[in-house]
Amino acid sequence: MTQALPDTSLANLIMPISGGALLLPNSCVAEVASARQLSSAMASDCLLGMLRWRQQEIPLLCFEGLRDGEMPAAPPLRHVAVMTGLRNPERLPHYAILLASVPHLLSLNTQDVHTVDRHEALEAVYAEVEVHGQRLLIPDVDVVEQRILDELWPPERETDSQD
Repeated sequence: MTQALPDTSLANLIMPISGGALLLPNSCVAEVASARQLSSAMASDCLLGMLRWRQQEIPLLCFEGLRDGEMPAAPPLRHVAVMTGLRNPERLPHYAILLASVPHLLSLNTQDVHTVDRHEALEAVYAEVEVHGQRLLIPDVDVVEQRILDELWPPERETDSQD
């Protein structure tokens, strides 16, 4: 005898970015905070620099730069979502994503989310979905975190230090 799974919902955050919004499970987000001044800037097409958060320095990602291949002209530092690192928590326990405005919580179940496109061409985007008439991007967290790790510790520098 098979039992139907209960129709459970999952708490998600819709995180506004320039030109769209990201959809992520609330459990991936450690905190949403007001952006402060960067403690150090970086020359990168996706990392703005390092941000002080809870007595530690964490990288600040501009997802638009990762999605579009170049950093927006002058992204305003207003709000950030501090993410829990999943891929390599020893090296990247947390990082922040720059937000265009305050995110909002939305409880969703599988019937609420409809896949529009898989976006194989955009490596940092897992899928584009539609939720209650709004199109949202689901980031590929593995790709995002690997890109941050590669920016902070370029692979060639790691091999040089092993010599």
